[in-house]
Amino acid sequence: MISITNKKGLRAHLAFLLIAAIVIALFIIWPFLIPILTAAVLAYLFYPVYKAINRKTKKKNLSAFVVTIIIIAVIVIPTGIILYKVGREASTSYLRMKQIVYTGFEECKTGAICSFLKRPQTRYYFEQGLSKITDYLTESAYNFILSIPRRLLDVLIIFFTAFFLLRDGAYLVEKLRRYTPLRKKQEEHIFRQLKEVTRSVIYGFFLMAIIEGVLAAVAFWIAGMTSPVLWAGVVAILAFIPFIGATAVWVPAAVISLLFGETSAFAIIVVGGIIISSIDTFVKPRVVGKKAKVHPILIFIGLLGGLKLFGVVGIIFGPLILALVFTFIEMYRKEKGVGVV
Repeated sequence: MISITNKKGLRAHLAFLLIAAIVIALFIIWPFLIPILTAAVLAYLFYPVYKAINRKTKKKNLSAFVVTIIIIAVIVIPTGIILYKVGREASTSYLRMKQIVYTGFEECKTGAICSFLKRPQTRYYFEQGLSKITDYLTESAYNFILSIPRRLLDVLIIFFTAFFLLRDGAYLVEKLRRYTPLRKKQEEHIFRQLKEVTRSVIYGFFLMAIIEGVLAAVAFWIAGMTSPVLWAGVVAILAFIPFIGATAVWVPAAVISLLFGETSAFAIIVVGGIIISSIDTFVKPRVVGKKAKVHPILIFIGLLGGLKLFGVVGIIFGPLILALVFTFIEMYRKEKGVGVV
């Protein structure tokens, strides 16, 4: 018969081994954490599609494979096309900027803008800026070429992981729920919170950013702006920042159009900008607030912190982690009988 002391020693030994195994596992997984998290997000987004296909085929492997191909077709191919288009437009804009600096200043005849551009100091700062941009682009291209093997590996990890998460995701979640020491009501509360925050970030930020980017691309294209897709991409990225957002792009663009006497372009950009800002100001907070039931500042801080820590996929996981922390605090206070203020 094992004594109480021996039982305690055995539990302590097992706890030590468990912690050591978890730490080692984290070191193994860490280099591939971002691809794994990306795969988890894609699997979550496309899981309803997998369920619908699996109901027809009754074959998990086939259904997961088909959905993985759909993910490639829906996400990778359009993303590649957009990145290629943005790259071409960025290159064209850069060459045009160089042309303006070296030849365009002389072509500008009259007006306050021309007087400003023809100042020696203005030309000097433009040339210095172009030199720094050239150095940055050269270094970025060199680093990108060196990182291609790693990026290909990350892509393979994303799709292999997404395949297995689609196929076995429900089983893994159920397995995880069995091993947690939480009560069923607490587990349901946690998973409900995870689902609400995830949906709020996806619909309130990702979807709105895409809509704002598309509207900006249309407005800039009609207005005749150079590189409309490039600037629309900037609008979509800035859409994640509250209050500033798209106004940081369309307001300067409208002012520049007005200064150069392009009144029709000015009017088009202003109308498009007002529509975009209205979505950002009125529609997005309603979507985020209704779906998440979490204070917007919590989502915003989590979004920025997650972006810095995990990259693009951190836009989702940052708010999730912060929401989980507050959920655990709430559950702890209820267990202690303190109540929630």
